[in-house]
This record gives sequence, structure tokens and C-alpha cells, in this order.
Amino acid sequence: MFGVVLLCIGICLALYAYSTSTFNYWKHRGVIYARPIPFFGNIKPVITFQRTSGQCLQSIYNQFPDEPFVGMWMIRKPTMLVRSPEMIRDVLVKHFQDFMDRGHPFDESREPITAHLVNLTGDRWRHLRQKLSPAFTTGKLRLMTDLLVKCGETLSDYVSHLLETEQGSRLEIRELTAKYSTDVIGSVAFGLEFESFAAEDAPFRAMGRKVFSPSMKYAVSMVVRQFFPDVYNYLDLRSFPKNVNNFFEDLTKDTMEMRKNNNIQRNDFMHLLLKLKEEEERLQTENKSSTAFEFSMKTVAAQAFVFFAAGFETTSTTLSFCLYELALNPEIQIKAVQEVRNVKEKYGMLSYESTQEMTYVEHIIEETLRKHPPVMNLSRICTRTTNIPGTKIEIEEGTNVMIPVYAIHHDPQYYPNPGVFDPERFTPENSRKRPNFTFLPFGDGPRICIGMRFAYMEMKLCLAQFLEKFHVSPCIKTTIPLRYSKSFLLRPEGGLWLGVSSRIKTEECSI
Repeated sequence: MFGVVLLCIGICLALYAYSTSTFNYWKHRGVIYARPIPFFGNIKPVITFQRTSGQCLQSIYNQFPDEPFVGMWMIRKPTMLVRSPEMIRDVLVKHFQDFMDRGHPFDESREPITAHLVNLTGDRWRHLRQKLSPAFTTGKLRLMTDLLVKCGETLSDYVSHLLETEQGSRLEIRELTAKYSTDVIGSVAFGLEFESFAAEDAPFRAMGRKVFSPSMKYAVSMVVRQFFPDVYNYLDLRSFPKNVNNFFEDLTKDTMEMRKNNNIQRNDFMHLLLKLKEEEERLQTENKSSTAFEFSMKTVAAQAFVFFAAGFETTSTTLSFCLYELALNPEIQIKAVQEVRNVKEKYGMLSYESTQEMTYVEHIIEETLRKHPPVMNLSRICTRTTNIPGTKIEIEEGTNVMIPVYAIHHDPQYYPNPGVFDPERFTPENSRKRPNFTFLPFGDGPRICIGMRFAYMEMKLCLAQFLEKFHVSPCIKTTIPLRYSKSFLLRPEGGLWLGVSSRIKTEECSI
């Protein structure tokens, strides 16, 4: 018995020594640091699902208001938290070559859909980014407008139908916007009718739930993947259920074969992927291929997956947060409706050009992204040992670098009264008063979100169509103040309920 006790003590001491063995890293380099906790480093609230990652890094950010950067630990891995806009510029733009990679693990053999544009590294990322950029030109966005308007009409018809039912006046907005963004991705990316509003068990909506509302098993698995990749691989864990990977591989294969066999031409994301694959096959046949990696069907499926995942979750979440803030700020909602009506009267219809004139609606979206950024932190890996400008401190190759977007967006130095929802912060005059690199919902630099312009257009069109017909307000089920889910993207906890009514009837009652 005594021997067993000694063995347990020995194991605990060994684990303690291992978990704290890197805790002198920043001290030896003369960097001010946040005091870590054994076994957790500085992210215990994240590991134990007590706080979001954005709120966790915000607490560290706020402890050192005068420091441009701070040392911290992700479990036991030394990480640099970058605070100053100048140093953020260095990481994202000026010294981009030294901080090109995001450091998100992926496994092409076991989970091919994780080898997508967001996760890829080095020359492979650069090559693919260059090839995919043409999907988001102004010309392509114009061609997508009618498809987006049609999805908005489907949303409006669905809400109008719900308002005719007894329970229709109180709606879970998060689910509404999720169905809308799912249909948008289906239409503009895959050329398919996802029919998310037609049935609760629509397959693509079900896939969205599996990816972004995972069971505890997969939530823990993703934490292990990020912080203990060797353990993740040894235990043969997965980030998503296997049927998610199979679903997107089968979808991609079937869609491409159907288009090729029937000579279907569409100006969408899947068409671009098909052309890239055909071009790669032609070059390989001619022995002229110089791409950074084989553009296989699995590669295509991975890009289709990330277009669905990134375009679905962040957009739907932002739209739900936006409607929440408009419900709590009726004067802002009225001003937005007036702008939509004025623009529509001028153009006679909603179009790409008309959305460009919805400047106040855009400021509303920007303020929503400022207050509730879906991506709470930006992550980079130092790919080449480099000096911090103006200091003798080196950032070693392999060091994690974190940019705390949520914390910066709530810093009163840049955004006075950050808890107040105020779209006027983003007028040209007020924006010029802030330093660059203090508004980062899509990142910045060469690795800025490739779909940013598409996301803005999609959200402006959706809000214009929704607000023109419906009025939103708090209801008995509305959570005030808002609570966040402890997930890797910023989401409302327990859904987001609002009162919804016909705008015409609401305005008639107010006369």
C-alpha cells in the first residue's frame, strides 16, 4: 500500500515538473509575463469551459495596459500576447513572412477536410489562396446578388408564416439566421437548394449543428488537438464525426461529376474548384505541374467544407447578434430602416450597387463585429526566429503569438464606453481617430479573411430585406445582458430569443 502511495506521489510530482518546466521561459528573456498556473498555464478558464477564450485573454490584456506585448502560456507552451497596434501590424503585415502560419493542426490522412485554406501553411497556403481569390472579385459578387436576394425572400416568407401561428411572435433568431446562411452557402457555393427552412432535419442544417454544436466528446477532442497534438494522434481522436468528412467528400464528388457530365456552368465556388482541378490534371498529364500540392478530390472537398463552415457560422452568428442589438436599440433600428427605404426607392430594387450605399447598415454590422467578434483571437506561429523591433528580445521559431481581438475591441482607449452599441464609431471621421489594427474581425494583412467582402454583402442584403418587413424587440425570453457560449467561436448561450412583428402593423399602431 505504501509503495502504491509513493508511486502516485511520484507520478504527480513528475506531471507537475513537466507542466511547469517551461514557466521560466519569458523570465529568462526579460519579458513581462502573466503568472501561470501548473497544469493550465494561463488558460484554465478556457480548458474548464468557464469563460470564452476571448474573455480569458482579455483579463490578461487588461492586467498590462502599458505593455506592447506580454508573455503567457497555453498550458505549458510559451505564447506571446501582442497588445499594441504597432506590433500587431508587424506580425500581420510588416513581418508577415515570419508569422505566416496560424498554427491550427490538421491531418490530411485521417481527416482530409481539415486540410483547408484556413489551416494550410507556407507555400501550400500561398498557392491555394492565389487560386481561390478570383471567386470573390467584384464581378463575381455582382453575379451572386440575385441568389442572395432569393434566399432573403425565403427567410421573409418563413418568418411571415411563423407570425401567423400562436408562437410566432417570439422567435429564436439564432436558428433563423443559421438556416438563412446555410441556404446562402448552398446556393452561391454549391448551386444546390439546401431547403433549410423546409424541414428541421434538413441535411445541411444538421451538418452545421454537428460541426459547430459538437458533443462534449468532440469539444474535448478539439482542445486536445490544439494543445496536445501528439496525444491527439496517438489516441486516434477526431475533430468531427467521420460522417461529416464523408458527407462533404461525397457532396463534392457528386456535384462535380453531375456538372461535368451535364456540362453545367455556374459562376460559383464549386465551378472554380472544378476548373482548378481540371487545370491541375492537365498540367500533370503534360508533366508541367508546379503546384505546391496535388489538387485532388479530397483537397476540393476540404475547400468546400471550409467555405460552408466559415461562411455559415460567422455570418449567422453576426446577424443574430446584430438583430439582438437592434432590438435593444430601437432608435438605431428606425434609422437603419429609413436608409434601406431610401436606397431601395433610389434603385427600385436591391442590388450590389444599392448595398454599397447602405453605409449606416454597414456601420451597424461593423459595430456588431466590434462588440461581438465571432473570431475572438487571432493566432500565429513564428516560422523564423526574429527580433521584436526596437528591442533585443527574440521571438523564437515555433513560438505561439496571439492577438486578442475581443480584448482590443473592448478597450476603452480605442472604443470609449465599449459596452454601448454605437454604430457612429465607424463613420469615416471617427474611424480616422483610431489607430490602424484596432478593428480585426476578419484579421488583416495577406491572411485576411478571403470572404470578407462577400460576408458584408450577404449581411447587408439580409438585414435590408428583414428590417424592411419586420420589427424586432426584446421579449420575455430575451437574455439581458447577453451570455456567451463557451465555444471556440463567439456564440450566444442557449439561443437568442426576440419578439418579431410585422413592421407595417407595428408602424400603424404607433401612429
